[in-house]
Amino acid sequence: MIDAVRGNDIKTLPKVFASWADVESAVHELVAAKSDIQQDTFENTRVLIRFVSDRYPVPDKVCLGYWPNIRLCWSSTESICEIEVNENQYEFYRFSDAASQITHVDVTRGDVLDEVRALLDGALLQVGG
Repeated sequence: MIDAVRGNDIKTLPKVFASWADVESAVHELVAAKSDIQQDTFENTRVLIRFVSDRYPVPDKVCLGYWPNIRLCWSSTESICEIEVNENQYEFYRFSDAASQITHVDVTRGDVLDEVRALLDGALLQVGG
């Protein structure tokens, strides 16, 4: 398995997420513990969770990013996929032994763009699909 340590991993919540409700609860805990998370960052994270919850598996990790943002991370034996949610963009990271992909997608508060869907479709297995 690929192993990556970035940002403030010390603040990773040591949980296994059984559902997207667990993920949303973890996000609320992170925001409550970190007062400098922007309201737009929190709202964008909530919108992203609603968007992905019926399409993709729950992430392996939810944590704070280097900047005051929220990271959702998925990993497999072949690759790692992360989305850092900010107040004005999603940063999409995909790491594998073969290559790395980093894509920034500008976002208006509360919006999930087709570009984000395409990136996730390419990186994650769709639930039930």
